[in-house]
Amino acid sequence: MIELSYDSLRKAQLEERHDPAQIRPLPEDYYESYADYLERLKRQLSASFSMEDAKAFENSSAVFNDLFELRKRKIVFKALKDVTTGTANGEGLTRQEKRLYAELSSLFRSYDGERCVVPRKQAAGAQSAPQCAAAPQNAPEIRILMDLPQFVGGDDNANYGPYKTGERVALPESVAALLLKRNAAQKL
Repeated sequence: MIELSYDSLRKAQLEERHDPAQIRPLPEDYYESYADYLERLKRQLSASFSMEDAKAFENSSAVFNDLFELRKRKIVFKALKDVTTGTANGEGLTRQEKRLYAELSSLFRSYDGERCVVPRKQAAGAQSAPQCAAAPQNAPEIRILMDLPQFVGGDDNANYGPYKTGERVALPESVAALLLKRNAAQKL
């Protein structure tokens, strides 16, 4: 059970500020609990106004919003770091934060798939510039089911990948069909 008070909220904020690299674990329902707490303070203020209650509501709201923003920034960097290192861990995040973390991770993985790292070699050792494949606008979107290295494929013999497990990508029909046939992807 979460202790709902200005002091516990302020303590969470200070602990979050203390270590800019780590996200302090919070219960999944933390934001819902504090939203209810702030709503109770607001109703109490509406029922019988007092400067003390007004100050409590204002201070609690400010600390809650600051804590939310601190954690949001940390989650962006965590998702970026985890995608780069190939790890994924949403432990200690609230329900809303887990959703944000998953969406950001997917977005970063997808973005990483946009780069072409290895140029294709031509005859006599000459290298051409990497040919990044651009999916047509109506290309089917699929989910990758296994880590895939960069490969050459499609009607245009362009480079595709690398792709990570769980990544969502839009690929030309011929490339998507090949990955689906080999059980390396599933249709969305």
